[in-house]
Amino acid sequence: RADPAHPYLAAKAIAAHGVRQLDGALLVPMRDGEGRLWSLQSIDRDGNKRFLAGGRKQGLYYAIGREVSDVVCVAEGFATAASVFEATGYPTAVAFDAGNLEPVARELRAKFPHALIVLCADDDAATALTRGINPGLANAQRAAQAVGGVVAMPPRASVAE
Repeated sequence: RADPAHPYLAAKAIAAHGVRQLDGALLVPMRDGEGRLWSLQSIDRDGNKRFLAGGRKQGLYYAIGREVSDVVCVAEGFATAASVFEATGYPTAVAFDAGNLEPVARELRAKFPHALIVLCADDDAATALTRGINPGLANAQRAAQAVGGVVAMPPRASVAE
């Protein structure tokens, strides 16, 4: 099990939720809808993330919380997914990046046909300013549309004038 005082966990103010640790790196399993382990993501003390070279990612996720009944959430990264789970109690899947939101949502729809799937979008507002697109929001919207789900995004902080 991961050390609850691991610098990444402490910086994000989240629990380990079953991830392991090896030589200072958190190891997040990447599983398919059947629970089969295909790859790993490592997160170092500074939050740098790496995947196993040549490892599969599409459609794979890490589940935080086990009992799915009415609602299941999907978030891009481990810290966001852990925060969503800790705030809501809803089981939450780590999709690992924005491009994997839709494949993971499709896996979850097949596994839980009656659950509400909530896509928890990263707000990539800075990217939107420079590139004209908010990839976190756009990918979450596309995934929600594909599976009949909904999008949730944290409110933006207002700037005092």
